[in-house]
Amino acid sequence: MPELLCDSAASARPAETQAPAGPRRATGNRFVFLDALRGLGALGITCYHVHRYRPREIPADHLLSNVIQFVVRHGWASVQVFWVISGFVLAYSLRKTEVRPASFRNFTLRRVLRLGIPYWTAILAVVAVDALSKPLLYRPDLPLIDDPVSWTRLAANLGFLQDVLDLGNISAGTWFVCVDLQFGLLFALMLGMVRLFSWPLMGRAGRAKIDAFVLMLLFVPLGLASLFWFNVASYDYSAWAIYYFHMPLFGAMACWALERRIPRTLFWAFAAVMAAGVAYRWNLGLDYKKSLDVFVALITGIVIYLVGRRGHLGDWLAWRPLQYLGRISYSLFLTHYLTSWIVVSLGYYWTRDNAQAAVCWMTASVLVSIGVADLFYRCVESPSLRLVARLKA
Repeated sequence: MPELLCDSAASARPAETQAPAGPRRATGNRFVFLDALRGLGALGITCYHVHRYRPREIPADHLLSNVIQFVVRHGWASVQVFWVISGFVLAYSLRKTEVRPASFRNFTLRRVLRLGIPYWTAILAVVAVDALSKPLLYRPDLPLIDDPVSWTRLAANLGFLQDVLDLGNISAGTWFVCVDLQFGLLFALMLGMVRLFSWPLMGRAGRAKIDAFVLMLLFVPLGLASLFWFNVASYDYSAWAIYYFHMPLFGAMACWALERRIPRTLFWAFAAVMAAGVAYRWNLGLDYKKSLDVFVALITGIVIYLVGRRGHLGDWLAWRPLQYLGRISYSLFLTHYLTSWIVVSLGYYWTRDNAQAAVCWMTASVLVSIGVADLFYRCVESPSLRLVARLKA
C-alpha cells in the first residue's frame, strides 16, 4: 500500500527514457500496478476479518465451497504484500532525498500525520460505537472490542504503542499501522547513515559502487537477522519493525535494482536468501504461516521487479475497479472491522444462525465496508493527504 504506508512520491518524475528498466510510472505519476495489488490486498484482509471475527463463520461454511473458504481463510497473507509494497515505495520516494536532521523531522511529521489522522479517527469511532451499542447490541459472542477500554489503553493505541506496551489493539489490524510507522522512520534513518558513511569514501572509488556497498552493508545484516532470528525466535519481537524488516527490505531492493542503485545480482541473491528462509522455517517445523509469510513476500517482490523490468508498473492492472480499491485501500483497511461488526451484529439479531442469511450478511458486510471506506476516504483521508502535501511543499 504505497500511498497507505508512506508518503506519496507524486511529484517525482518518471524514469528517463534511456533507463527502461527503471520503475516507470503512468500519466499522473502513479504506480498503477502497485495500486491494484494494494486494492486486492485490502479486499483480502476485509474478507478475512469478516469471515473470522463473526459468529457467521460456522453456518456460512456449510454453503461456501472449499476453494472460497481456503482463499478467505488465507486473506491475512495480504499483509506480506503490503510490506513489500511499503519498502518499494519508500525506497522510491526517498531515492533523491538527502536525509538530514531537518528533512528527517519533516518526514517524521508528514508520516505521522499521513498515517495518524485516519488511524486516530478510526480508533475513536470504534470506541464511540462500542460505548453506544452495548445497551442495544452487546452479546458475549459479539464483542466489538475484546477487553474494556481504559484511558491507558486508549492512549497507547492513539500513540501507536499498544503492542509495545502489551495493552492490546482496539481494532483489528491496527498493529500493522504502528509497526509500519516504525519501519518508515527506521528506513529513513538508515538512509541517512548511508549518506554519512559513504561521503568519506567517495574519493576512493566510483560513487555508485560506494553507495551500493554501504547500502548493502547497513541494510542486509538487519534483513538477515530479521529473516533468520527475530522473525523465528519469538513473537516477543512482533511489536517492532525488526520482526518484519526482511519483507519491506526485499521490496526496497527491487526498487534499488530497477533504479540501478544496486546490481540486479544483489536483488536475486537476496531473493535466494528469502527462499532459504522459507526452507529454514519449514525444516524447523514452525507453523506453516511462518513459511507462507516469507513465500508470499518473496513472490510479491519478484513479480514487482519483473513487471518493473518490462516497464509496466505504470499501466498493468489499470482496471478501474482495482484502481478504485487501491485508492481507498487505507480507509478500507481501517474501517472495515467496525462496519462489518455493525452489519453482521444487526443481521445476527434478525436471522440468527441461518446459513443462507449468514452468507448474505457476510457479503453485505464487504460491500457496505467498501461504501463506508469511500466516504471515509473523502471526508478524512483525502483532507489528510492535502495537509501532508502542503507540509512537503
